[in-house]
Amino acid sequence: MSAAANPLDAAASSTAGPGSLVVSIVVYRSDDAWLRQTLNSLILALQHAVNANCLTTASVVLVDNDPTTNGDSYRRLLKQLFAHTPAYFSHALIKQKQNIGYGAANNRALMAPARLQAETVLVLNPDVTLASDAVATALHYLQQHQDCGMVTPVATYPDGRPQFLVKSNPSVLTLALRGFAPAWLRAQFQKRLAAYDRTDTSFDAPLSDGEIVSGCCMFIRGEVWRTVGGFDEKFFLYFEDFDLSKRIAALTRIDRVAACRIVHAGGYAAGKGGNHVRLFVLSAARFFHKHGWRW
Repeated sequence: MSAAANPLDAAASSTAGPGSLVVSIVVYRSDDAWLRQTLNSLILALQHAVNANCLTTASVVLVDNDPTTNGDSYRRLLKQLFAHTPAYFSHALIKQKQNIGYGAANNRALMAPARLQAETVLVLNPDVTLASDAVATALHYLQQHQDCGMVTPVATYPDGRPQFLVKSNPSVLTLALRGFAPAWLRAQFQKRLAAYDRTDTSFDAPLSDGEIVSGCCMFIRGEVWRTVGGFDEKFFLYFEDFDLSKRIAALTRIDRVAACRIVHAGGYAAGKGGNHVRLFVLSAARFFHKHGWRW
């Protein structure tokens, strides 16, 4: 895995030590309205965490993976939203000259020397709205439970439907059914799909045996992040979060914290076009090759 620093990192403040948080948000032609909502909710949640004495410094890093843009719109957005935030909140934009993939882009943000020693890292999708106390809740939990290395939140879709972010180990058939099968066929395998989504427990119940976790919002203890070496950059898109969570779970606990809440827009690969389907299949094959095939 390459962790070479981008020259733009020089503008970012050093964020390290107790009470420090680094947030990475990777964008690629992301929805502007959702990104603005994500950043607004994040700033409010960071301020709440400071007020709750869970946080002292925070650095928010936006990584633009689209080589066709110059990043100016993101610079303006960051400048506008952070204009009146306190000095202990910093922000930076890393502009990639090519799309290096989701995991690699997060690594550029979180493995940069200026931010490498942060107490906690947050990997956040640009289509997530955080509850105002979500950051404080996650940080407090990690501070109070030293045997937990990662917190995953409780998530809903914008319409209120539950999302099951914690999964059981996938099989090839389960992923094919979930991603590409018509509704009538999925209905024939309802028990298998329910087992994958771990619906035996409520989506908003506390859980302390996570192994496979959807990566839209991952609060990771900094020392754990550094020990596992971040994302495996061989995954260009899809399954990098499953791979990361499995490696974290091999070292420490992953807990779902009921009081930590988000809204996540989300979306299935099959609905995003042929290239996403191709990337999904390639990454699934890489995941199974690395962690063992399950049919």
